[in-house]
Amino acid sequence: MDRIRILVVGVGRWGREHCLSIKRIPRAELVGVMGRKPDKTLAMGAEMGVKAFTSISEAIKVTRPDAVTIVLPHGAHLQAAVEAMEKGVDVYVEKSFGASLKDARAMAETARKIGVKLMAGFSQRYISSYFELARLARSESLGRVRYVFAKRQTPHGFIEGHWTADPTLAGGGALAGWGTHDVDLALYIVGSEPRLVYAQMEFDDKGRETQSHILIKHDSGTISEIGIEYLAFGSDCFAWVLGEEGRVDAERTGRLTMKRGESTETKDFPQRSFPYFLTDALKAFVNSILNNSEPPISAEDGIRVWKVVSAAYISARTGNSIKI
Repeated sequence: MDRIRILVVGVGRWGREHCLSIKRIPRAELVGVMGRKPDKTLAMGAEMGVKAFTSISEAIKVTRPDAVTIVLPHGAHLQAAVEAMEKGVDVYVEKSFGASLKDARAMAETARKIGVKLMAGFSQRYISSYFELARLARSESLGRVRYVFAKRQTPHGFIEGHWTADPTLAGGGALAGWGTHDVDLALYIVGSEPRLVYAQMEFDDKGRETQSHILIKHDSGTISEIGIEYLAFGSDCFAWVLGEEGRVDAERTGRLTMKRGESTETKDFPQRSFPYFLTDALKAFVNSILNNSEPPISAEDGIRVWKVVSAAYISARTGNSIKI
């Protein structure tokens, strides 16, 4: 197989970024776009120079892709992914990998039964500073990892009328709609199964959480913590790891600071065009197909994130710690 032919399902802002990213990847070819709104879909197809469709089955029949990327509202992930996998193509599903734990499990089971590749789209693992933070932690450069913290803040709230403001489509509020990237990052850095979850949340008058603070106890004894905040009067994203032999702080914007004993080292990663991390994630997906290897972010990773998110919602509502 010389080139991987890819169909993009979803023509919103992020679907457009998928198209542009695919065009940047060697040995990848964008062969079509599929959307639910004809006018918008035709416009995207014209912009990208490919055929446009409003039916997944028709798009796959005509374009004969090797892979499909799903860039729809979370509540539409399951149906679209299953329909594509049943056609025998490999699938990349954007975060939050469905709108529930049930969705995530159903997609994983379909991929297993049919024997196709399925990658969960937690592309922010590929942010340069986060990628290096995870590498250092997982390589035991810091000794045993004791604690992991990931934070995400925005001054904005829900955009009423947008699907992310509808919990039935997003799978929840700020956490399910936005913060699953940080849950995935923490779980990946720790590399040990989450077993106990405790959460406190603030809810608005429509029952959507505007902030979430989650504690996780892992099999290894490591504790991880995630903070997701809307309406924070500022924007900030960062993560840090505390090990027995040092600490590393990573800013999403590209700075990494390592502390060991009395020494401190700082590294600034070169700025790359947004969203380079998506391009890198899709490139890794393409390479897994070319090399017939497992995708680097598995369906099981997507399930694991939803286990934590689901437990966090139950914990916040009941005030209890939840075993998973």
